[in-house]
Amino acid sequence: MATTGIPTKLQEQHYQISPDYVRISVAAAIELGLAPGRINGCSCNCINLLQNYPQGCAANCSYCGLARERPGLAEENSFIRVDWPLYETDLVAERIAQKEAESSVGRVCIAQVQDHRATRDLIDMADRVHKAAPEVPISGLVTATLLDEDDLHEIKQAGVDIIGVGLDAVSEDLFLRTRGKLAKGPHRWDQHWEIVRAARRI
Repeated sequence: MATTGIPTKLQEQHYQISPDYVRISVAAAIELGLAPGRINGCSCNCINLLQNYPQGCAANCSYCGLARERPGLAEENSFIRVDWPLYETDLVAERIAQKEAESSVGRVCIAQVQDHRATRDLIDMADRVHKAAPEVPISGLVTATLLDEDDLHEIKQAGVDIIGVGLDAVSEDLFLRTRGKLAKGPHRWDQHWEIVRAARRI
């Protein structure tokens, strides 16, 4: 199970939480000029943002690098086995605006984690990006377990034009075993489909 003690080298990140701070993919950090390096032969047209909380994600999806019971510290766990460096959200929004002016960013995607603050913070973060770069489309990779239809309306008003709801399973049985109660997770198959249907109505 993930431990809660924070080593000295990670204490600074412990207090840098969303909505004021956000993790971004290494490719996005390079594209925005926040990290050294270059992407050879292509560009990063989608800037992926990931919420950051010291406790990590409260879900326990069996395949996810952020799973609650994954060994080690939440701060050291990785979403998809690569580094996701942490930056100020306003700085990231400012760099996205610069890329918008160059017509070199196609979309921003903000990913929620399972945390009681995540919905309000998603709305806040989307609003910051939308105000800084109003022509850049924004997607939300949402955690359906945290949402209701009113939340979806607020997310849309903040500038999000597409949401993704990750079922990550082709059947309810598989969902329960990998994301739901059989995986010691909070997710419910029916709630996910309810949010999908609500999003289609909106």
